[in-house]
Amino acid sequence: MDKQEFIQRMSTLKTESDDFIEKYILKIKDCPAIYENREQVILRYQGDDPDIVSKLFNTYCRLFYPDYKIDESNQAVINYLINIAVKKSDKRGIIIRGNVGSGKTLLALIWVSFLQNVFNEYEFCRYYTPVNIISQFMEAGYDFFTWSTGMLLLIDDIGINTENNYYGNKVNIIEQIIYSRYELFKRNPDITTICTTNLIYKDMVELYGERVMSRLNEMTNWNDGLLVGNDRRKGKVMKIWPKNNFTTGSNRLWK
Repeated sequence: MDKQEFIQRMSTLKTESDDFIEKYILKIKDCPAIYENREQVILRYQGDDPDIVSKLFNTYCRLFYPDYKIDESNQAVINYLINIAVKKSDKRGIIIRGNVGSGKTLLALIWVSFLQNVFNEYEFCRYYTPVNIISQFMEAGYDFFTWSTGMLLLIDDIGINTENNYYGNKVNIIEQIIYSRYELFKRNPDITTICTTNLIYKDMVELYGERVMSRLNEMTNWNDGLLVGNDRRKGKVMKIWPKNNFTTGSNRLWK
């Protein structure tokens, strides 16, 4: 298949065979853009058809994460993530919640990997865990809260205690991150915020307060983020975990 035929068939992804979809994903993962008549042609998917994105995501998982099972336990959450990507959701973020081992972090990381490799968006993403968020704050101090959190922010295990003493002052790091993220959200409502938690809503309110949760609710969807089912860690073990291109450090501050 020559270059022009490949570009032409990109516009008919919805009706293309599984074989072409596989070739398409393998091609754009290594070569997201090419030049045609001195014009740059973006090969990554740029459309807004949820059916195409669903097909691409299922194929992406099958190619690169064959141990990850898509079923009734996670399909509803995946559907909402797809609607976020094609800008057809009621909110631009989601809180993925569920019991320990339900696959919250794994789904979030695979989804971001998919966005970065197949969907033409979210090259600048930041990822916070309870461990790295404390270490980065302790190293940078209050300047940490001026760092850009980018077009996509993933906060894993929100609800784990991240209150820390900094030169005698108690600082709830997650709380301050949410305030900072909300200020960016007011200027750019298209930013995406994804969080994971195993807490219920009442516990989140008790931990962060109504003021913080009100802002988080405006940015993210709680109701459609529930993963159901048994502990996935007791089943098939993931041999390959996603390798994402997350931004680290203080670079690319929002002005």
